[in-house]
Amino acid sequence: VDSSPELAAEAVNVCAGFISTGIVTDVDRMGRILKTLVTGLENFSKENENAGIGELKGLSSNAQVMVKMSVFSAWAELQVASSEQKYLLEVLKPHIGTLTPLWLESLREFARLRFEPDISMTLGPPSLSGSLDTIYAALNRETLLKFYQESWLKLVDA
Repeated sequence: VDSSPELAAEAVNVCAGFISTGIVTDVDRMGRILKTLVTGLENFSKENENAGIGELKGLSSNAQVMVKMSVFSAWAELQVASSEQKYLLEVLKPHIGTLTPLWLESLREFARLRFEPDISMTLGPPSLSGSLDTIYAALNRETLLKFYQESWLKLVDA
C-alpha cells in the first residue's frame, strides 16, 4: 500500500470531519473511522521514534510532526464540535485526559518555533556563518512552523 504523510494527514482530517457531521452518532457504529483517530492518538501521545498511523511507519521527524499535528488537530475539531453535537462528548470522554496536555504542549512548541529569535538571523549572513547545520536548522524550523500554523487555532478553541 503506497501511502504518504500528506495522505495520512488528510485521511485523519476526513475521519474527524465525518465523525463530527452527525451521520453516525452511535460511538459503537463508528468502527474503523474512530479507530483511526484513536490509534493515531495512542501512537503519537507517547515519545516514540517510530510513531505512525495505519500502514504508515518509519516516518521522518518532519513527517511525524505533520501527521501528529493533524491527529491532535482532528481531536480538537471534535472537541469544538462537541458544544453543539452532544454525542461527541461520548467520543471524547475516554481521551480528554490524554488530549489536554498534548494540546498544551503542541501550543508551547508552536510558540517556541514561532517566537524564538530566528536562528539564521542571530548568526549573521549565511556566507560568514554558513554551516550546513545552521542553514538546515533554519529551513527545518520553517517547515515545522507550517505544520503547527495550520493547527494552532483549533487547539486554542479546544
